[in-house]
Amino acid sequence: MRDFCIDMNRVKGLHNKSYKECIGSGRAYESLIGEHQRQLAYVRKECGFKYIRFHGIFHDDMAVYSEDEKGSPLYNWQYVDMVYDFI
Repeated sequence: MRDFCIDMNRVKGLHNKSYKECIGSGRAYESLIGEHQRQLAYVRKECGFKYIRFHGIFHDDMAVYSEDEKGSPLYNWQYVDMVYDFI
């Protein structure tokens, strides 16, 4: 076992701080839930991230695609719009 001590204030040379710019948020559907929205707002206030990443924007729980009784495709962008409106 080895112990490491990292002091971010003593980094020499270029130091990329892009990790402070973006957070991961899980699945897109979670952004429709009030508690998740409150948590994201809190993190945004405290950390000041600029970008957010999530997955599953076209997952079944977002209800983007369905078919009518004849098998013709039906598209519903309501939840996708709500996620992006929140963001």
